[in-house]
Amino acid sequence: MELAPWQQFAFANLLGFKVRESGRRKYSSAFIEVPRKNAKSTVAAMLANWFLVMEKGQQDIYTAAVSRDQARIVFDDARQMCLLSKPLKKRVNIQAHKVIFPKSNSLLKPLAAKAATIEGTNPSLAIVDEYHLHPDNGVYSALELGMGARPEAILFAITTAGSNVVSACKQHYDYCCQILAGEESNDSLFVLIYELDDESE
Repeated sequence: MELAPWQQFAFANLLGFKVRESGRRKYSSAFIEVPRKNAKSTVAAMLANWFLVMEKGQQDIYTAAVSRDQARIVFDDARQMCLLSKPLKKRVNIQAHKVIFPKSNSLLKPLAAKAATIEGTNPSLAIVDEYHLHPDNGVYSALELGMGARPEAILFAITTAGSNVVSACKQHYDYCCQILAGEESNDSLFVLIYELDDESE
């Protein structure tokens, strides 16, 4: 599979940049917004499979969305990649609702949408799909809280644009735009937004 330039840029930043003093990844979270039909779920699925088989130690990778069916979109893409790739297929245990990498006992699975069912998880990678559809920040916050014991965990939110101007995603989007504009500073948050230029500018 050949990556588009924007996908290469995202992966290079998320996985390639390290903090010199600690040797750990620079980014612990990401917000990516792209227009529809840009293989958004495929990007998230590739990142999930990277964590599953390439990261050191036992990894817990979860996909989350407003419904289990929505959460399964990224999971099913990742699962299908494992089924179609001979190197992956022979290394992982592919089941209907989870994929396991026996060598490290790493796990990839979709989560139910309720924050209460997410509490108690310890994700090394949490993928929040279609963030703009989330009615509140409960799922995002529960995943973020669960990552406390993972020094190189990544909370990966990816979405298309939404129309709800008071949603949790819109608030996070506004904060990310402030970072891009130099009005806020957060060196651990990777922001990548593709959208039409503001006509007022």
